[in-house]
Amino acid sequence: MASRQIADIARNNRRFLHLACGQSLYLFFRECTVVKADFINNAGSRDSAGPSSEPYVTSIIRDYQNRNICAKLLEKLRITGYNRGMDISIVVPAFEESKKIARDIEKAAEFLDSNDFDGEIIVVDDGSTDNTAQAAESTQVPASVTLKVLRYQPHHGKGYAVRTGMNASTGDYAMFADSGLCVPYEDVLRGLELLKAGTCDIAHGSRKMRGCHIEKAQSLYRRICSKVFHWFVIHDMKIPAEFTDTQCGFKIYKGEVARHLYGECITDGFTFDIEIIMRAQKEGYRIKEFPIDWTCDRDSRLSPTRSSFHVLSELLAIRRALR
Repeated sequence: MASRQIADIARNNRRFLHLACGQSLYLFFRECTVVKADFINNAGSRDSAGPSSEPYVTSIIRDYQNRNICAKLLEKLRITGYNRGMDISIVVPAFEESKKIARDIEKAAEFLDSNDFDGEIIVVDDGSTDNTAQAAESTQVPASVTLKVLRYQPHHGKGYAVRTGMNASTGDYAMFADSGLCVPYEDVLRGLELLKAGTCDIAHGSRKMRGCHIEKAQSLYRRICSKVFHWFVIHDMKIPAEFTDTQCGFKIYKGEVARHLYGECITDGFTFDIEIIMRAQKEGYRIKEFPIDWTCDRDSRLSPTRSSFHVLSELLAIRRALR
């Protein structure tokens, strides 16, 4: 069979190859000059491509006309593994978000499914008194997406919720996104590109760097509070001035980096981002920012007026813990 025909088969069955075998094996199929089409078309669903299917897969490989390619393909299967791991974990912290959470899950699942990611969505109900958890659990997602809903009482704070979700994640990459769809999930690809290129270990979405598009801005009062907070963390907490937006609720990590840093994190409230940045710097992890498209959600759980004393006390506690 000509290599062009093989490339066509692989392209037409791209989704199966991604889900069943992973990107590396998909690319390997395209490089082969002799491949049995029935392996691609009849091997079954992703679940059938597990360890129990080894005799079937091996028998097909043995039938290949080119024995040299057979050996290489079998070795590739052994290296890759029949069950691909979890690509990305999306953590959504939620407090009293019963009206938003279903749409959050649907859009996250749509992003994972349309980009052929083997992913999980982890909703963490931070002690809500409404039916946030029930709304999340009843949301339907594609078979390729795993949905987990974690809940606890009482309410602890956003930092605690994100930490709970990150510690429960299993993805090669792990991220958190605020409820409310302020940032389209397609923007995740920009951060993943930085991580996969090896230029950083953590990718922060930023609303304040060149290339951003702001659909609906914050109120003037919130923008002033944000500037004061940014000045404080740069001058008092020694956060590098190159970080334009430490508080954006759209951050992506290499999975093991996220689980390590959040496993050490002690901040339960809104300033957990600052602690994670400081711990990352202390341990030599590289952080880069990327521009996002952003729409302000006026239904925020943070009130600058009511939370100012608590935010300040958290920052002081972080400084004492990490100095």
